[in-house]
Amino acid sequence: MRSSYLDYSGSLSGQTIDISGVADFLGLAGFNDSPFTRTRLGDPVNAPNIQIGEEGTNYCDFCMTPLMGGDFERLADGRERCMRCSETAISTRDQFVSLFMRAKKQMELVFEIDIAVAMQVSMVNAREIAKGSGETFEATPGFDGRTLGYAVKSSAGYSLHVENGAPALALLGTTIHELTHIWQYINWDRASIERVYGKDKTLCVYEGMATWAQIQYLYSTHATAYAQREEAYTEKRSDEYGVGFRAFREKYSMCRDGVLRGKTPFKLTWPL
Repeated sequence: MRSSYLDYSGSLSGQTIDISGVADFLGLAGFNDSPFTRTRLGDPVNAPNIQIGEEGTNYCDFCMTPLMGGDFERLADGRERCMRCSETAISTRDQFVSLFMRAKKQMELVFEIDIAVAMQVSMVNAREIAKGSGETFEATPGFDGRTLGYAVKSSAGYSLHVENGAPALALLGTTIHELTHIWQYINWDRASIERVYGKDKTLCVYEGMATWAQIQYLYSTHATAYAQREEAYTEKRSDEYGVGFRAFREKYSMCRDGVLRGKTPFKLTWPL
């Protein structure tokens, strides 16, 4: 039978194949524990040891990996992007619209929420993001930590702005972060948040929850390797993002296998 070629144990040619030897070889080559395998299976593993800022080393401004030689692109505003990130970079309006609609739908399913408001959405460069968020952006050879997006509630309605040139996963995470802010603007009264937590802690509450939601979403959609890098990097931060994230992670354990258990900050009147 032509189909019997798969039945190694029932054919003479199959008996000459060292199955366990092939498995050992592939294992040593890294095929049994690659980032793709961990992402596909959603296996929780230890977060990588992220070291950013070594003098004389260039880093990708999107995935934080070291840049070797000339194997990278420099964008118009000075950001540097490795070739792997360039392969999945979102560069057209249609690509962004598709990603945004998918992110919003998946976020609503993952956290069992509804973001039923109209909003203006745009994708702009890093300098425009910095200007809109009240910061400045200066490109350097190292990894440039920066605000990747911002959301606004005004008399004109809601708007969401994210950084252009990013690979799909990075843009996905930023979109979830900013959609969390939109949800906060809809459901929270800022004056009440300031009264309960204090004005000096309010930004930690807003940014901490948005960062927790961003990373938990990545785990829940099995982007495990990327979620680990984001978690490890954020854990080292000493600003409102890092401080707030650690507070939310302490109260709402990070479900790294993707399955949410217990309550989330989306379900409580007071998130912390």
